[in-house]
Order: sequence, then structure tokens, then C-alpha cells
Amino acid sequence: MDIHTLQISTDVIKMEDKEKFAYMAGLIDGEGTITFVKRGSKYPGKFIIRVIVVGTSKELFDWISKEFGGTTDITKVGERKAKIQSTQDMYYWYITTQKAVSLLRECYPFLVIKKRQAELIFEYAQTIQKTTVPLTQELIGKRQGIYQKLRDLHKGRGRNQVPFISENTLI
Repeated sequence: MDIHTLQISTDVIKMEDKEKFAYMAGLIDGEGTITFVKRGSKYPGKFIIRVIVVGTSKELFDWISKEFGGTTDITKVGERKAKIQSTQDMYYWYITTQKAVSLLRECYPFLVIKKRQAELIFEYAQTIQKTTVPLTQELIGKRQGIYQKLRDLHKGRGRNQVPFISENTLI
């Protein structure tokens, strides 16, 4: 049998959880975003945590949705960015708040580029209260500071060097 006729059934090869999270971390690092969405002026200091991955492979986004839940939207590439003239479908997957934090905790050991962004999300998550008591000005300030640090990373300010990857980091 030559290489051109070799077919591997995806039913035979199963990824272990650790491998799934490592693969997902690669997708987040390469094709994703870790961000906050403001809840509006009515809710100062309150943000929705969002992990996003975008791409053009339906098969990949079906797998992501099956393995990690979340929401997948589809649009034409040209509808998202007027500069790009294309009719190719673009898939936009995202997961929010507590599920996003849980996913990032599992992916964290494998993140390279977005590790600092995940750390800021963890810092914000520690401020989430399960109460209807209004936020204090101090807590609002802390959350807005975390939000600004994340924005700065997205704009390239405050970006650290790529961390050294040791043998212990590898699977």
C-alpha cells in the first residue's frame, strides 16, 4: 500500500483529554482571541469573558463544538472584512464566562502566545461574586484595570517575550 492509498479512520484514532486541550490551546494561540466584552454602561466593571476561534474548516468547527460546547456562527469572509473579497465561509466559535475560564484552565499549560491573556482572565475570574450586591468602586477599578491590561496585550503593548518552553511543558 503506498502513501496515496493509505486512509486512517478517525474512528480508530481517539485523542486523550490532554491531547484535546493541547490541540485547542494551539488553535487559541494561532487562530483565536481571549477577550472581554463589556456588559454596557448600566453594568460598570462587569464583563463577559470570551474565548474565540475563527477559521474556514467546517470539519474543525464541528469537532470543536462537539468536544468543548460553545456556539459556532457562520458568515462569509467578505461580510466580516470589506477588504477581503471572498465567498468562502468563515466559522466563528466562542465560549463565554465560566465555561471559558474552565477551558482556559485546561489549555493553560499548553498556551504559548496567549498565556498572559489567560492569566488576566484567571485574575478577573477571582473577582466574580455569586451575589446581587452591587460592586464596590474598588472592585470596579480592579476589574477595569484587568480589562485595560488585556486590551494593551491585544494592541501589542505590554507583550512579553515568548516564554521558554522546557521539556516539562511538552506532552
